Amino acid sequence: MHRLHLCSRFAELGRAAGWQAFWSLCLQSLRLSEAMGWVERMGVAVP
Repeated sequence: MHRLHLCSRFAELGRAAGWQAFWSLCLQSLRLSEAMGWVERMGVAVP
């Protein structure tokens, strides 16, 4: 679910094949707190 929302905001993350590659690329680009902040702003609950 988080991937879908992050890819809608950061299209380059959609190039990652698989969840491990996605999170590796995501965390190279953003801090986890930033990524979860974007997801939360899109209305998704972040634990």
